Amino acid sequence: MHPAIPLAGYHCARYNYAVSTLSNIKALCSVNTRLRLFWNYFETLSGNWQTLPIEKSAFNPMDVAPCLTGVVLTETNMPDEVTLRLIGSDMEILFGRGATGKNVLTLVSEKEAPGVRWFYKSLYDKPSISYQDSILELETGKGIRTKTLGFPLWNKNGAPVYRITCSVYERADWRNLQHKASDAVVQHHLINKILFADIGYGAPDDVIPPA
Repeated sequence: MHPAIPLAGYHCARYNYAVSTLSNIKALCSVNTRLRLFWNYFETLSGNWQTLPIEKSAFNPMDVAPCLTGVVLTETNMPDEVTLRLIGSDMEILFGRGATGKNVLTLVSEKEAPGVRWFYKSLYDKPSISYQDSILELETGKGIRTKTLGFPLWNKNGAPVYRITCSVYERADWRNLQHKASDAVVQHHLINKILFADIGYGAPDDVIPPA
């Protein structure tokens, strides 16, 4: 496990990252209904990771309808543009309402932007599966434990410019905050760990982001 490093946060964030395995991430997802559905869908779509790449056009949102409130789709056009193409309603507390079409790099501070850029560039250079365990800390001081599973998607020209993720909140945390989520503001996005799994293109195991 690498030491804590700066990454995407909407005011502040750090995480540890490591290369994992498909079986390990699958096991982590199996304990949550929505993450398990999301995993199984992409595992099937990819022919058990044997028929890659997966084009974005092959993705049918209705096949994962129970997951859609937690889905985020981004499009990476390096080096300075990561556009939010789709944001599920549960994720508005992180990105804000009306963030669709905005550049993620404009939603973070100048200090944090290099880490965000590193994250997306690394996953563009080495398309892989990611699994995050993080805490969304609100301005009220409350926190929401969050798990996020992500997959690369390719455009029709064969470039892995898209990334689709599904996030789920710890049930008790979300139930306590859901009634006022529309007014919630995320002050810190603290990533406890992120795991990468190689699907044949390598994984970001040796790239150190800028300080």
